Amino acid sequence: MRTSIALLLLLCLSAPSLSQAPPGEVAPVDPAFDTVYAHRSIPIVTGRLLNLTAAELQKTVISYSLVTPFAQFQVKKTVVPQSDGSFRLALDYAFPYQQIWLSVGDFFYAALYANSDLFLELDMQKIRTAREVEYNGPGVHYLGKDGPMNAYLNNYMLYKRSEQLNLSDSINSIWTRVRPIAGAKLLEYDRLYDSVKSIENSYIVAHPSPYAWLIRNEL
Repeated sequence: MRTSIALLLLLCLSAPSLSQAPPGEVAPVDPAFDTVYAHRSIPIVTGRLLNLTAAELQKTVISYSLVTPFAQFQVKKTVVPQSDGSFRLALDYAFPYQQIWLSVGDFFYAALYANSDLFLELDMQKIRTAREVEYNGPGVHYLGKDGPMNAYLNNYMLYKRSEQLNLSDSINSIWTRVRPIAGAKLLEYDRLYDSVKSIENSYIVAHPSPYAWLIRNEL
């Protein structure tokens, strides 16, 4: 699912995104985007790791990958938290709704979405007690203007997780088969597409949100 989810920013470049984006959002294919982009500030992503000793903080490496629409699809970076546990991710562009894959050691993994400002608070004691937390769970708090959006989208990643992973594997397998028949491939892809859409619709109905358009846009 990581590969398909990572297309969120890139899918904003497609024509369907014009109808999916809410009022006030300008898609990159819109001629007005250049003007809007020129006045945008680079989103701010900061955070803090709680309940780690000074020695543990020095040994903790935060790894993250910035998803881009360029030839280098993902830009990998790392940052070491300060003595108080605080950290800041270095973003390169002012793109709206940027996606960032982030991991804190072997304990936490999530997809961050940066549009304005996001503050990620991680209680490492609770996370380590759970042994491993992905996307959202004990000790994870998405704060700032982008906080609710991040909580919503990461909760979707956990929704019917096993079904989503199975569908992702099935989709990927279509393209790795030897000499697939084009017509059969498209029919199977359509069937899998409908299954993914059904999961997304189920989540959106059960959890209505002003950020639901991002999930629909991705599909």
